[in-house]
Amino acid sequence: ATLTPILGTIAGDVLLGASFTTMAGIIYKADSDPSLGTPLTTILTVDTLTAFLVPNDVFASAGLDSSNFTPATARGTILGHLVDDIYTVDSLTNGRMLTSRSGAMITVANDGAGGITVVGSTAPAAALIPGLRDVPKKNGVYHVIAGIIQ
Repeated sequence: ATLTPILGTIAGDVLLGASFTTMAGIIYKADSDPSLGTPLTTILTVDTLTAFLVPNDVFASAGLDSSNFTPATARGTILGHLVDDIYTVDSLTNGRMLTSRSGAMITVANDGAGGITVVGSTAPAAALIPGLRDVPKKNGVYHVIAGIIQ
């Protein structure tokens, strides 16, 4: 296998980045069951997306790692952090509703002074971490968030 296809993509940063090893483990758990559909590693490499990425410390503070997920729940969790198309900070306006790849709605709160959060249907709001927003990749953009969208 070669790494060339994922370099410069959202998949490359998640699967090879030291800050996202827990998220990578959850992705691999989801992809272990081919009956669930297109592998997440493929989606994160070729599809045009906005991804809300969760760093290791957020999963650790929630007491979660890949062992807490089945392949199906792992897939649902990751898809809940992915949105079709590219949404930079400038387009994340207050009250904007985004539909995640899992079909769940993500609501944006933007205070107009740089504070931006996203929230799913049941989780507390997750703030976009300053300095880790609008990270451009070949297949989209990602924002690192201080929470897990559920």
